[in-house]
Amino acid sequence: MVSLLFGRFLQAIVTLFVLAVIVFFLSRLSGDPIELILPVDATMADRQVLRSTLGLDRPLTEQFFLFLKGAIGGDFGTSIRERKPALDLVLSRFPASIKLASFAMGVAILIAFPLAVLGAVNKNGSIDIIARIVGVLGQSVPSFWSGLLLIIIFAGHFKILPAAGTGGWSHYLLPGFTLGWFVVAGMMRLLRSSLLEVLDSEYIKLARIKGVSEFKVVCKHALRNSLIPVVTFGGVYFAALISTAVVVETVFAWPGLGRLAYDAIGFRDFPVIQAVVLFAAFLVVISSLLVDILYAVLDPRIRIGPKTM
Repeated sequence: MVSLLFGRFLQAIVTLFVLAVIVFFLSRLSGDPIELILPVDATMADRQVLRSTLGLDRPLTEQFFLFLKGAIGGDFGTSIRERKPALDLVLSRFPASIKLASFAMGVAILIAFPLAVLGAVNKNGSIDIIARIVGVLGQSVPSFWSGLLLIIIFAGHFKILPAAGTGGWSHYLLPGFTLGWFVVAGMMRLLRSSLLEVLDSEYIKLARIKGVSEFKVVCKHALRNSLIPVVTFGGVYFAALISTAVVVETVFAWPGLGRLAYDAIGFRDFPVIQAVVLFAAFLVVISSLLVDILYAVLDPRIRIGPKTM
């Protein structure tokens, strides 16, 4: 366990450093934020004063190392647009994102697991065909299109659900389903494929020969051994849902990290862009570590770390 944690810690440091380099220099390619802050008739002197105030007049390498030094201490700089600490803005949007991601993941699990199990048990049956259609549509239909379609139907035509914003549980339904549909498709296809492989294995055949009920064979023996790829997908994608739901949060005006990143990119707010990306990467790293630990719980054959004599 110690060796696993140490190895993951080193990988996390390298990953975060590489991402810091990429996001720092790529964000600068979007243009000069001074052009968006000052009016068109601003003088060159005004531009130079503001650029100096924001620290944008320094060489890029110096800006990068100052950013890296501050990020190590938890200081990602001050938002160019809001004039607030970038990390504070990220943390203020984090609760809204994690609530929406949790709802979307809950929807995905409630839909994907029954469809996958019933589809695998009744291969090529009507339920299996429906499950495969849901999977194909979920991974091929763009989320902005499905989101707008849901708004037109349920908020525009029937007027039974709110089209945007936050509030009660009804505000979660449209963005949660839109965000979770892709997860439903991926999770269901992975679980179905894994279950089909496990159900054809020798120990499952032996359990059936011994007279074990089909329900127990599927739920206790086959399902547990089929969960590893699903746990990997679900764990990593849950972290991604929290911070990268840019399209869905923009369509439904949801005040989360995705919407924050979208606004920051449009305004060329470099500190906020960097803070959102690195915060998202940190969540993915933590999620990956938790998934590795869950492996040992789901499959006793997997050993974490070197086996001691």
